[in-house]
Amino acid sequence: MEKAKRASGAVVNALPTGGANDVSLEEPKKIMREDWRKKKELEEQRKLGNAPAEVDEEGKDINPHIPQYISSVPWYIDLSKRPTLKHQRPQPEKQKQYNRSGDWYKQGVPEHAVAMRYRKGACENCGAVTHKKKHCMERPRKVGAKYTGMNIAPDEHVQPQLMFDYDGKRDRWNGYNPEEHLKIVKEYSKVDLAKWTLKAQKLQEELASGKLEQVNSPRHQWGEEESNLQTERDCKPIRGIVFAQGPGCTWWVMQKDGETRCVPQGDLILGENCV
Repeated sequence: MEKAKRASGAVVNALPTGGANDVSLEEPKKIMREDWRKKKELEEQRKLGNAPAEVDEEGKDINPHIPQYISSVPWYIDLSKRPTLKHQRPQPEKQKQYNRSGDWYKQGVPEHAVAMRYRKGACENCGAVTHKKKHCMERPRKVGAKYTGMNIAPDEHVQPQLMFDYDGKRDRWNGYNPEEHLKIVKEYSKVDLAKWTLKAQKLQEELASGKLEQVNSPRHQWGEEESNLQTERDCKPIRGIVFAQGPGCTWWVMQKDGETRCVPQGDLILGENCV
């Protein structure tokens, strides 16, 4: 039977022909010596800049100094065997997609986040949107929430799947919320204000009882001839909390360093922190 087929000219075990993805099994044609010499001369002219550079499939020039084993395309990538550098560049479909620096996990759970009616696409058993009926972990209801619209279960707290690069994994400040620090600053400012108020009340009580005596200002103790010898610190206006008025035109002032001074009214600047 086989001899008859061979005699009739039939092809046995022939490869399928046609189709866009069929690989040609023909051997590359041998290059003649004259063609090889012309090819080498053209490469030398391109390296010297006397001939235009070779262009790839995207219209970009190929550096003539690149070796042939780099610019030549493997047969399993491109059957046209046209010189290109596309296979040497990073392939977009193979690049890993990382999250940006500002992305972080969910912090806290919103209060009263329970739906009052059934939502489309939610679990037919409990009514949560984060899973389907076959993944529901609650007790199977006789009549699901899809039909009753009652006792809708809250959505599950699902954390996002984040993928960071080398720097993102080691960023110690990623996910930090600066507003949390403002709460601490406001708390300490309230404590400082309460301390100042208590100390001002205590000094006012001592002044009223006569335990605290008035100290005259250095301006009144010095003479007119010594007025120019005052230091720059004494000439500056005094800021602080005014908590009592002394005899005459003087005021009792508590400064930020905790010291109290009796200063004339002209040297005092009343600020927003006055009591």
